[in-house]
Formats: sequence, structure tokens, C-alpha cells
Amino acid sequence: MTLAEPTTTNRPRGHNDRVTRTGATQFVAVLVAVLGTATAAIGVSASRSHAGVPTRSAVTVAATPLAIHRTRIVVVDRTRPTVSHGHVLSRYRRLPTLIWRPVGDGRYPLVVFCHGYDSSPLPYRHMLKHWAAAGFVVAAPYFPLTRPKAGKWLDESDVDNQPADVSSVITAVEQRLGRQVDPQHVVVAGHSDGGSTAFGVGYADRLRDPRVSAAMVFSGARRRTMGRFSRRRLPMLLVQSDADKSNSLHSAAHVWAVPRRPKIYLHLHGVGHLPPFASPCRWRPIVEAVSTDFLRAWTTTKVAIRRSELDAIDRQGARHGLSRVTDDR
Repeated sequence: MTLAEPTTTNRPRGHNDRVTRTGATQFVAVLVAVLGTATAAIGVSASRSHAGVPTRSAVTVAATPLAIHRTRIVVVDRTRPTVSHGHVLSRYRRLPTLIWRPVGDGRYPLVVFCHGYDSSPLPYRHMLKHWAAAGFVVAAPYFPLTRPKAGKWLDESDVDNQPADVSSVITAVEQRLGRQVDPQHVVVAGHSDGGSTAFGVGYADRLRDPRVSAAMVFSGARRRTMGRFSRRRLPMLLVQSDADKSNSLHSAAHVWAVPRRPKIYLHLHGVGHLPPFASPCRWRPIVEAVSTDFLRAWTTTKVAIRRSELDAIDRQGARHGLSRVTDDR
């Protein structure tokens, strides 16, 4: 990864975030496939700042787990090419996107999740389904040049193009699901290079999307190639392990320094880069509980509920020998 000075990761050569058996207005075309059945393409506008925001109505956030439904759409952004190592592979960017959402009526906040390098949304699906069952629409795109299917065209420098992909996905999901999505509460999240992507969407001057109301950065870094980052008052949850050999504590410190309060840092102890987010282990329930409380806190307008959820983070994240919380409200 290309990072802000000082260098902030120790990613091994060939490292990826796959789970192994061992351990400005854009126009995009959206081809929708629901449960694997293709339907007609839909044209959507991907403006990062849009007028005519629907009047806010009651937002549903579940107190108990909800039944969830998975769909799939394909977002095609025809305004930007796919270029790997200087080779133009396509005149557009194709973003297959998995969506988990609660079954039935309701209006739910949107979470867009960004996968790591040489990975996909699937290793993280337990966490993503957990969020959906808590009352969130969760959209997880496959990025064209950082997913395993890219093969010899895998290109980590394309991470700098992924924040604009996220903006296209936000627009597509909002238009596809309509009033099922609350446009006033959009959260970006990601792991590793996906965490860097989410950080860019939230805080990089030339890449940020003003529709985003909070960000969750899991083992992500501040990339120098994304340009200047502003100290915005956008709520952030940062999660980092002291035993992560791919993304260092030094890297996390540079991410933590950017946003103004409110922000929360979940420090994990003794676990590696991927397991807390994608593998059955003692740390994954902690990450899932804390991130869900964070989502609930920053997708409500009720001060008492927000305070209760933030207090819950302090309790859920304080696990002796496993994790601790820095809460800078």
C-alpha cells in the first residue's frame, strides 16, 4: 500500500485478505439480479451531493434480530474506465454488489462495506448479516481490480478509485430500494484496503461523499495517493489489533488523528489482520457487538438512545486480555 508518511503497514509481498482453509454528477447503469435472476437494467444518477432529499420518516432499527433477505445487483459506472497497470481493461467499472436487508416493511439506514485486497464480501458475511439482522441495509460491492477474480490484473493502486465506486453503489442502492433506505443515515465501512477506501469516502477532500454520516475503519490506513484529508466532525469507529502484521499500530495512529470527535477506537489484543472480522474466534463477537452499537448510535436522532448505545460500546469493548476502548466523544 502507498501510505502517508511515515509508512504505515508491513504488508507482506503477495499478502491478501482472503480466508484460506487453514486459517460533479455521474451516470451509471445498474443491471439487477434478484436471488440470481437477472432483470432489466436501470439507469441511475450517482451525484455525490444531490438535491431533493426525501422527507425524513421513521427509521427502523431492530432491538432483536430480524429475518433477512439477500439480493444481488450489478452497478456499472460508465463514466470511468477500469485500468490495471496502465492497461485499459474496460471503458466502464463493473461492481457486482451483494445486499442483505431486513425482510418486510420498514425504512433502514444503509451501510456500504468495502472488502480487503484480493478478497471479496463473502469472508465477512457473518458480520454483514449480523448488521442486517440488527436493522440495516448492508451493501457489499466486489471491486474490479482488488477481488480474486481479477487474476493477473490485481492492482492495489486501484484502491484510490474505490471511493468513487462506493458513491456509485450508494446511489444505485438508494434508487433500487427506494423508501426502504434512509438517505439521511449512510455509513461506510471496510477492512484493510477496504478500510482505506471507507476512510477516503469519509475524509479525503477530493473523494468524500457528503451523503455519508459515519465511517467504520477496520485495520485501514491513510493513503497518501488519496490526497489531503480534512479533520471533519464525522463520527468514526476505528478497529485495530496490536498483533496485526499487515497494518501497524502506527498506521492506525495516523487514521485516528484525522477526524475530530466523536470517535471511538477499539483496540484488539493478540489477534491477526483478518480473523476478528471474518473468522470464528473470540474477537469476532466483540467487533460485531461494538460495530452494531456504533451503527445504532449514529443512525438515530434520539440523544438518549445514542448515549445508551455509546455506553454499551464501552462495556462491550472492555474484555480483559482481548480488547479495550478509547472513547473520545
